[in-house]
Amino acid sequence: MKLGHDCCLIYNAHQVQKGDMLFLLSCEQIFKNMHLNRHNLVVHESALPAGKGWSPLTWQVLEGKSFIPTAFFEAAEKVDSGLVYFNDSIQLDGTELVADLRKLQGEKTIKMALRFLSAYPNIKGAEQAGESTFYPKRTP
Repeated sequence: MKLGHDCCLIYNAHQVQKGDMLFLLSCEQIFKNMHLNRHNLVVHESALPAGKGWSPLTWQVLEGKSFIPTAFFEAAEKVDSGLVYFNDSIQLDGTELVADLRKLQGEKTIKMALRFLSAYPNIKGAEQAGESTFYPKRTP
């Protein structure tokens, strides 16, 4: 799909260059250089502000959930606290293996990024509302 944007793929926050949009996808680093881009965009598998933090998809699977809310939002100085542009969800049937989860997660991420790009610049975000919870970083 061609939407008239130039893009590059990077793997480290130190490689970020000035641009219009930065998609922080599966990012395990806290990005601090918000000033480099007009939009710093994140896909996060939770109903923000609930479920901020690390590995929300994995934590919810471990909690036995089959309906996984997914937020597309603007990164902000405080982790997972930016304006939410829209929400979606991932439905699980309980038979998924890790590879299946990653595939569903990737497909949803692409769908949401393309939705944002297609609506841009006529898209508005909303402040997060509700109780804020935080998932800790997963360890062995």
